Amino acid sequence: DKLCLRPDIDKILMELGAKGKPYLTIDQLTDFINHKQRDPRLNEILYPPLKKEQIRQVIEKYEPNRQFVEKDQISLEGFSLYLSGDENSIVPPEALDICDDMTQPLSHYFINSSHNTYLTAGQLTGNSSVELYRQVLLSGCRCVELDCWKGRPPDE
Repeated sequence: DKLCLRPDIDKILMELGAKGKPYLTIDQLTDFINHKQRDPRLNEILYPPLKKEQIRQVIEKYEPNRQFVEKDQISLEGFSLYLSGDENSIVPPEALDICDDMTQPLSHYFINSSHNTYLTAGQLTGNSSVELYRQVLLSGCRCVELDCWKGRPPDE
């Protein structure tokens, strides 16, 4: 039930102003969600920044320690749970609802996939770019190939 220690989340907590305290205040969490996490390209009328009451609901949902909840604070554990929660999922929860017939063999389905995604040009001489992964995922690709290389051999 407990999460593993995450030094990167400790670092985020420190950068947000916890300064050695084991929690963030509601104001610090509000600032994080509205200014660090929120996509600045979103239309503020259609997708307004969260208000304190909405942030309080986030704290109530993810903070396991009632004492922190009563003080409008979120602990490192609660913050970690929030970061790995539904609100931060790469895939929106509504997209996870299966509405198609999933009883057929795998070969009967179309899977939007990408091969050699990282290449900007030809397979043998093309440059690589991680930006291409972003582009194919945003365009709906559901499966990408990841090639991991140790680097060029010393004789090349």
